[in-house]
Amino acid sequence: VILFVVGDVDVSTTVETIKQKFGPLVPRIDAAKLLKESGEFPEVSMRSVSRHFPPVTHRWSCSDEDIKMNDLLPAALIKPVEVVNFEKGLVAAPVSTSFTAGPAPVSNKDTPAPIVTPSPPSVTSATTQLSTTEAVEEVPTTAALSAPLVASELSVVEPTLDRKLSPLFPSSKVFAHELLQSFSFHLFAKRPIEPVVTESSLKRELMRRMTLSALQIRLNVQQRNQPLFTFIDFNQLNWPREGCAVCSLDLTTDIQSWRRAVILAVREIRRLGLFGLTDSEISRYKQAILAEAAQNAAQSEQRNNEEVLNELMDSEACGHTFMQAQDRYLAAEKALTSITRDDVQAIARELCEHLSHMQPEKGVKPVALIACAPLIDRNGTNFSVSEAEIASAVEEAMQEPLEPLEDSIVPSTLIPKDLLQEKVKITRP
Repeated sequence: VILFVVGDVDVSTTVETIKQKFGPLVPRIDAAKLLKESGEFPEVSMRSVSRHFPPVTHRWSCSDEDIKMNDLLPAALIKPVEVVNFEKGLVAAPVSTSFTAGPAPVSNKDTPAPIVTPSPPSVTSATTQLSTTEAVEEVPTTAALSAPLVASELSVVEPTLDRKLSPLFPSSKVFAHELLQSFSFHLFAKRPIEPVVTESSLKRELMRRMTLSALQIRLNVQQRNQPLFTFIDFNQLNWPREGCAVCSLDLTTDIQSWRRAVILAVREIRRLGLFGLTDSEISRYKQAILAEAAQNAAQSEQRNNEEVLNELMDSEACGHTFMQAQDRYLAAEKALTSITRDDVQAIARELCEHLSHMQPEKGVKPVALIACAPLIDRNGTNFSVSEAEIASAVEEAMQEPLEPLEDSIVPSTLIPKDLLQEKVKITRP
């Protein structure tokens, strides 16, 4: 249990008050011992990275080299993947690793300089964060939790005949219900949470936002030419309660056009990962992010306590540097000036690589494909879609040849400069 105290309070008095109120409390059970004896949780888990993360391990959707290069996880939480009889289509299995209990290893890399100096005393002195080791942890009562939580070795299975995709590609799951009225498709990838604590990590975060915004606009433009989606979103969000960053594609469409919608969405993600952003897109989204940061800085005094507290708690859970809006604007302005086209293209590939540069033998692949469909269409006719059909649609999108997006120059004004100057002279106040 983690307690946050935010307000105009005396820190020493607050600590003493908390000790008086919670100090006598003792756990009814030894939660740590119970978890260890249950065998459901690994000795070294995401809890070693942050006390906000759950005691689980993940199968990541990125290569081990990317995780090691960014120094995001202890070595014990990076499981290499060994391909077993790949030519015959057998499933890859993680190499067995012996885990040892203890704190996460400390990186030998030089720690980069922080983005800004610590927050002003008005914020930090009024914020006290306490962790009570005596608090009772919630203990799962079902042994079945061990299967999805602990990354044990995958069983070697023969691929089914109706699946054309590589058996290393995750199986799709279809949920059907008579009360559903539309088709929805969800594709997920998991990556380690990257704390924003240096100028380099801030640049990477800003470039992710630029890339995601560019893809959303591309999908909106496609929607004008070929209306297929009632909703579509591609995003990557940090989930401290899951101990990972989830990159997700979510779309909703009519059941009659579900296949074309899935193909179009996967195709555009692959295009972004293969060719990146155009020069005009990079320029536009740099300006958009800087304008948004400036607006947040100008309106910082109008934010209520709840918004500030939620941002503070989220920053603490993810390991981010908590900054005032004005400091964030200055840091973003400095970071954006040093962003190059090659930097943005590398981030675009990183975000989309589970579809654009899939390498199942290295772990670069989606972790789940899920579809929800109605049992009856609007005409009262029975409707069904199989897992093989979902896999076939994704495969078709993966095999489609692509070309880079044509760079469209967006003018700053629709009126020629000479005509604009003449009108200014005529209508001068």
